[in-house]
Amino acid sequence: GSIVNAFNRNSMFGSVELDSLNPHRVDYVNIKVVTSLDEPQIESCRQGSIADLIQVLRSRGFRWTCTDSDPTLMMLQCVKDLTRPYCRRHANILLQQQNLTST
Repeated sequence: GSIVNAFNRNSMFGSVELDSLNPHRVDYVNIKVVTSLDEPQIESCRQGSIADLIQVLRSRGFRWTCTDSDPTLMMLQCVKDLTRPYCRRHANILLQQQNLTST
């Protein structure tokens, strides 16, 4: 979600792989839009090229979901540096939740 044109119709995925997907064999397409912790959100499920991808999926009869900033995928970015503000904030929330469930 931090780059312009995250979905590119002219890319290998957009021009070959997507066109080869069979909606009768693929039950669901799950789109996860992940924003870099250090960059602004440019793309989302409702704007930019991801909306174009969703339109292609709809027109071909696919069932789909789209999630912006999935917390699990966002936290994976923290593996390199737990001192980032997002990482510290969410690590504290997770620790508080764990303390509440263990008491």
